Amino acid sequence: MKVMKFGGASFRDSDSTRSVLNAVRMDDEPKVVVLSAIHKITDTLAQSLHDARRNETGVASSIKRIRARHQELADACIEDTKVHERVMARIDQKVAELERLFYGASYTGEVSPRTKAKVMSYGERMSVHLFAGILESNSIPAEALESDDIGIVTSDDYEAAAPRFPIIRENLQGNVLPLMETAIPVVTGYFGCNERGETTLLGRNSSDYSAAVIADGLEADRLEVWKDVDGFMTADPRMVANARLIPRLSYQEAAELSYFGAKILHPRTVSPLIRKRIPLFVKNLENPSASGTEIAAKPEVEKNVIKSVTYDRDISILKIRGTGVGYRPDVIVEIGQKLHESGIEIYSFITSQHCVNLLLKTGDVRKGQKAIDSLTEDFIDELDHLDDLAVVGVVGEGLNETPGLAAKVYSAVSDNEVNIEMISSGASEVASYFLVKERHLSSTVGAIHDCLT
Repeated sequence: MKVMKFGGASFRDSDSTRSVLNAVRMDDEPKVVVLSAIHKITDTLAQSLHDARRNETGVASSIKRIRARHQELADACIEDTKVHERVMARIDQKVAELERLFYGASYTGEVSPRTKAKVMSYGERMSVHLFAGILESNSIPAEALESDDIGIVTSDDYEAAAPRFPIIRENLQGNVLPLMETAIPVVTGYFGCNERGETTLLGRNSSDYSAAVIADGLEADRLEVWKDVDGFMTADPRMVANARLIPRLSYQEAAELSYFGAKILHPRTVSPLIRKRIPLFVKNLENPSASGTEIAAKPEVEKNVIKSVTYDRDISILKIRGTGVGYRPDVIVEIGQKLHESGIEIYSFITSQHCVNLLLKTGDVRKGQKAIDSLTEDFIDELDHLDDLAVVGVVGEGLNETPGLAAKVYSAVSDNEVNIEMISSGASEVASYFLVKERHLSSTVGAIHDCLT
């Protein structure tokens, strides 16, 4: 049995939607399908809720636009009239619920985290009914299932909830497995519910992670995540012309590549798979016969060790200076709390005795500086920041166990006449990161790729 996950880009239009249909019916293996919202609907929901809070005049047009996108795919892909009517009745029900939530935001002028989570779940709630109808119209029995109805139970955090794995496993075994005897379950990704039944989100772009949670709960033999690329590459092919597909990665390698740089998977996707050693396959919807990238427990150390050179742009360093600041745990806790309250993600900490360096997205650095400015009277002497940086990472099993490898990497950078601004190495067994000025990014990635892969 396998779990197949398809993202919003797989539902751009009728052609891509039919490609999803073909991938699902490509074999007779028992399967569960996990879906994101259709293309751009999540963004539309977020913008519509924002606009509704400010003024109700745009609610009707937002609702009309959301419904029209789903009807467009239904009209193109569901030929069975009765199925089409049933699907659109379900979507109309969801749209009516959304409309009430939008008007509620308009009347109060406020949007609570609970309301936002509820609204943002509707893209998936509609997409599963749409695609289950497409399967049924093609003589494939299917049943649309919403996460809160089948027991994807999480913590109380409305925007970045943590799955309650033991409860989820019990619920999925009882609520989903029996259905597979007669139909393909089509399940919503992205959200679950707390123990009170209130909608919670697993984080933005987290449908990959949701699929892994479901694969764990069902004890699936494999998870397939279908994208518009063949899999992970040795470098970004837009930057390195001779980049190659990576056939196999370990869980740890994939997690590092997903966190910094490669946006193929949500960074947390692999974690639920480790307990049962469930393999994950990244597959290309536009090239379904391609082998893709397999991600599994068994490490594979290659001759050249490094499997991929990755990067992330628009990085800044927020530098926090103070006497002994680097070894005082209370300082780190205070800083982390202030940034969390401001909704700022910390990419990494790099510390010395007198300076804590935080890697943040450039767009967050001034907001972050303002958030912790109130701490300066207590234990911080100075705050400043460095902008226009990029993180470059090298990833591969055996990285920290191979003598001279770091020297080769840094020599390749030096030979390219690029200065390394800061290094973070040793925290991960399979990855090492450093920072360069963003203007040197392309040449740095190319130099390392040519030297070591």
